[in-house]
Amino acid sequence: MAYAVINDGMRIKQTCYWDSIHARHGLFAMSGNAGAWRLLVPDSQRGTLPEMATAHHVDIETGLWRARPVATIWFDDLTRTPFRLLLEQHMFDRTLRPSTCRQPLLVYSRDGLQQEHMIYRIR
Repeated sequence: MAYAVINDGMRIKQTCYWDSIHARHGLFAMSGNAGAWRLLVPDSQRGTLPEMATAHHVDIETGLWRARPVATIWFDDLTRTPFRLLLEQHMFDRTLRPSTCRQPLLVYSRDGLQQEHMIYRIR
């Protein structure tokens, strides 16, 4: 990723992501620190926040899409059609590792922390 993140433990203190070319193009980004993942929501995608807010928990599934490494982030609200995001793995600042250990997912917009979820598994 081509932007800096200043951390305060698992929380983001500051980032220049919001004015990056990726954010201007509406691309979500993921950053990890201190055992937590942080989803960065670009201004043009703030309308997705209510969809994420209904999640009971989050699962992340890695794979390939059109021969590119991707991760699908499932916001499982216990319905048949949970909200999900597909992110190319170059939008992560570190490698996803399979895990069944629960990890926090903090959702940020330009206005700061918006939501907190729990990731149940990464596969």
